[in-house]
Amino acid sequence: MVEFATLSLNRGYAYVSGAIGEGWFSDECARHLTGHWWAFASDQQAPVTGCPFGYLFQPGG
Repeated sequence: MVEFATLSLNRGYAYVSGAIGEGWFSDECARHLTGHWWAFASDQQAPVTGCPFGYLFQPGG
């Protein structure tokens, strides 16, 4: 996986060339874009407040 993130590292894009499974976006909100591209957003309050529209929370293991 290669990530392109904002300076605060709380959101960005990731190119994942392997199979998507548990742990790729641990404790983050993630959204599949197209092909190998994903968008992610880290939000410590996501389990309580929810993720941005179109993103799903990926719990840690």
